[in-house]
Amino acid sequence: MNMLAIERIFVPLQHGSKDRRDIGLPAVAGRQRLAGRVFREERGQREHIRQSPLFEAGGDSSREEVPDIRFPSGAHMAASGLVAVPDIHHGSHPEVSRGWEDPESGCSLGGCRGALDIHARKKTIDTLLETKSQRATSRLLLLTFDQVHHVMERAVEFGLLHRSKIKSHNHIHIDEKSVHGRDFASILYDDDGTVLEVVGGRKKEDAKALICKALNPIQRANVLTASIDMWDPFRDAVKELMPLAAICHDKFHLVKHLNAAVDAVRRREVKSNEYLKRTRYLFLKDTARLTDKQQIKFDAIVNANYEVSRAWRIKEDFRDIIKGKLDRAEAFTLYMMWRQRALAANIPEITKVIEMFDRHQKGIINALCMGRNNGKAERMNGSIQELQTVGRGYRDVERFRIAVLFFYGGLTLHKDFLVLNSLS
Repeated sequence: MNMLAIERIFVPLQHGSKDRRDIGLPAVAGRQRLAGRVFREERGQREHIRQSPLFEAGGDSSREEVPDIRFPSGAHMAASGLVAVPDIHHGSHPEVSRGWEDPESGCSLGGCRGALDIHARKKTIDTLLETKSQRATSRLLLLTFDQVHHVMERAVEFGLLHRSKIKSHNHIHIDEKSVHGRDFASILYDDDGTVLEVVGGRKKEDAKALICKALNPIQRANVLTASIDMWDPFRDAVKELMPLAAICHDKFHLVKHLNAAVDAVRRREVKSNEYLKRTRYLFLKDTARLTDKQQIKFDAIVNANYEVSRAWRIKEDFRDIIKGKLDRAEAFTLYMMWRQRALAANIPEITKVIEMFDRHQKGIINALCMGRNNGKAERMNGSIQELQTVGRGYRDVERFRIAVLFFYGGLTLHKDFLVLNSLS
């Protein structure tokens, strides 16, 4: 609901106006329905607001003690310093704080009415970092959803403007993330898991745009390794923009393809061997974590002459190879020996995976000898998924980008943080 529309209704009520015509209200029933909806939204938050550590004990007493009236007043909202309430009775509108207008940052909210002052912006940012939810923040601070999102946009803009342009990112990770349905976003991570940039799509042009937005030419020249899955557009973009970087294919995704092949063999064999029914997770689960009952059944299947048993052994042999860090000659030798045994098994599903591995053999050898993987990026993907769950999904890729960079971009979100960082 628009905050200024609420103010036009509630400010005259605070001043005790009884003439409804001077505020342009259509009818008493319409006013009560509008105010009742706001009241119902706020009623569930009263106790939480009163106990919340996000509000100062001294300065927000007007919001801590919710008045026993049916309609929240404009003065009730203005007392927190979040909005400036226009004086309707005298026809004058006080100058509203221009919020993000900062000559040092170059960011401005503009002269729109309802802009937040510096204290309100800092409180909004702090609340967002605590709740991880724009909707919850808007209800706690009595703001509209658009106002909260606008604070996030300007904070991300400020942070990207002040991000270091000379910091070297020697090891980067590129991965894709589903935003909504079949809409994907490409995400570039630093080696510590920090999100450097997000771009909608996962084509070669999208990956190139992602790299160019996140890294300047000097930073791209200093990249030593790029950990990616075996998605060809990512590989081609890295080769074109960072030809000196070594491409490393993530070990997790390599094993994932082999697991899918083992399960495909099981599904094919289960049609003629009912004993293999309900055994999918026996082959996917780590053998050290099997229960006694599962271990007995699993040993019986592995010792039998099933193709799925041979496929599982091939997968486990590959896992043994990638566990240690090898020199290039040793990594190449072990991989070629494993490849020869896998092809000799003559299992169609495994042969198909080997053919895919052959197209990315250099990246696999680099991963074996350099020990690079997408582990931190995958963990950050879990955090991003939690953010999507809390936010109930994102239909717009740009809003998804703003949220990810705000929470996980490692950005300086407010100019006061620059002072804190310089002192620490």
